[in-house]
Amino acid sequence: MSARKPFALRLDPALYDALQRAADAEIEVLLREALARRGVKVPVNKGPKRGRPAGPAPAPAPAPGNDARSPSGRRRRRDSAGSACPAMPNPVG
Repeated sequence: MSARKPFALRLDPALYDALQRAADAEIEVLLREALARRGVKVPVNKGPKRGRPAGPAPAPAPAPGNDARSPSGRRRRRDSAGSACPAMPNPVG
C-alpha cells in the first residue's frame, strides 16, 4: 500500500466552514443509522437547533406597476390591464 501524501488545498474560509458542517452532519447521520441497525436508541437532543440561525425575512417583491423593471434593469411598459407590453412591437410581415 502506498503512503498517504498531504497536499495544500486553498479554500475560501466560508466554503471550508460549509463543507465542515456538511461533513459533520453526514457523519452524524451515518453513526445514528449504524446504531439504529444494532438496535441502540439514541435520544434526540431537544436543545437549540444547530446550523445557520434564522435571519430576517426577505423583503417582499415590489408590486407590478407601470414602472416594473425587466431582468436587464430596463423599464418595461405595461398596458392599461397591467400586463407587460413587448419592448418593441412585432414586425408586420
